[in-house]
Amino acid sequence: RRDIVSSTTAVFALCQLMNLAVSAACAYPSRLINPNVYNFVGLDANLTFFGAAFACLGLFNLVVIPRYFKTGYKYGVTLILGLLTFVAFYLICELPIQLIPTLTVALDGYDAAYVWARLTALLGGVIIYCLATYSANRIAIKKFERVNL
Repeated sequence: RRDIVSSTTAVFALCQLMNLAVSAACAYPSRLINPNVYNFVGLDANLTFFGAAFACLGLFNLVVIPRYFKTGYKYGVTLILGLLTFVAFYLICELPIQLIPTLTVALDGYDAAYVWARLTALLGGVIIYCLATYSANRIAIKKFERVNL
């Protein structure tokens, strides 16, 4: 049973990381296509954006994986709750950056003077992703061991 949960968590993580890798590969060419380097909606595709994406995906995993393995087969409501968690946390990440000018300057855009702030946001997102996914796996293992198949 542990292997089932761990392999499912690994597939979740692999799909998410591949999605982020493709997004990162498309981020630089998008700057070439849009020479004004201004995104009218949300964060630019920079390190802050990917840090927020990592954090949101980690929280998505923390909601979806344990809840799915509570029964082992029901996942409709679980995915909706995971999606709502993802969107809510992304708004929590995005709104302060858009509303507070100091954060906008430091975390949005591509100014090299603030790369340290964007790297910190990326590192924080990766740490949240790793901890949340690991925790989701541990919780799901405990729940799945109690399921009577």
